[in-house]
Amino acid sequence: MSAYIVNDDTIDMLASAASLYNVTINLDADGARVLNGRTATAEIAKILHAENVKSVNHKYGDTTPTDGYEFTRVVAEAFTAVEVLRAASGLRYQSCEHPDYWTSDAAEILNVIERAAIRKLPGFDDAPREWTREQGEKNLAALRAAYANGGGR
Repeated sequence: MSAYIVNDDTIDMLASAASLYNVTINLDADGARVLNGRTATAEIAKILHAENVKSVNHKYGDTTPTDGYEFTRVVAEAFTAVEVLRAASGLRYQSCEHPDYWTSDAAEILNVIERAAIRKLPGFDDAPREWTREQGEKNLAALRAAYANGGGR
């Protein structure tokens, strides 16, 4: 598998999503290090960027410095929850090349951003917390009706 340093726009958007979603990121089990998405956005971005660079350096034996990146906020209307989820997935894929990734601050930050983005997906709030076969039958009936009328998914 190859790895590369993602563009700054991706990092900027993910950190901006942390701010928009007002996530709280607990980086220590005892709660000593907590980042608030609204107030620590630039720090969140730098952590994500540094982890990506660390991964690429590990993979290829490079020494690319992690400094030089500067966060630039992205307005909320410029991205969707689905784009946040896809970008987080892509960044994780590019950042997981070194053995410490899965316990890193960046991994936890992406986990929290993804959980927040999932709650922003259209229809999430209206979906039942528990699924039943009765609900499934209603979904199937609606889908059959849509296909019968020339629609569908």
